[in-house]
Amino acid sequence: MVALGAPMLPCRAVLRACLVECSALWMRHAPVGDVAGLDGRSLPLWQYSHAARSPAATWCETALPAASDAALLQGRVRLTARAGTAHALVAWVDFDFGDAPGAGAALIRTGPTAESGDVPRFGPTPSWQGAVFLPTPRALGEEVVVASLSLDLLRGELRGELL
Repeated sequence: MVALGAPMLPCRAVLRACLVECSALWMRHAPVGDVAGLDGRSLPLWQYSHAARSPAATWCETALPAASDAALLQGRVRLTARAGTAHALVAWVDFDFGDAPGAGAALIRTGPTAESGDVPRFGPTPSWQGAVFLPTPRALGEEVVVASLSLDLLRGELRGELL
């Protein structure tokens, strides 16, 4: 039994991502030369003009006690793109409390606050998302885009690229 009000720790983390169109934000943080794709910035995306260009997809899941043993989380994700332009690959972590008694909502989301159909919509939230800005904007059709992402837990660095 867990006492009422006892602190609860999540049992796993689910790392998710989507493609985002955000031209003004991309111009402000435009990658320079060879450092493109290494600039994973943490930002409150909802404060900037943007449009998701793919549904959210999971690129990595880890049990949290085991995550402390891994310094690097990495994975690939298939994103179903919608017509538009991609300026950034945006990533976030959802925390799953599983079936813990008294956990209330079993999932704490730090990404989109809503979905319109199956497309994420970022609204006001205290959580920030990580953004990896593309070296150049990429025109998208109705296609599947594969992205590679990694999160260095020791340095807090998010890296990613479209393959």
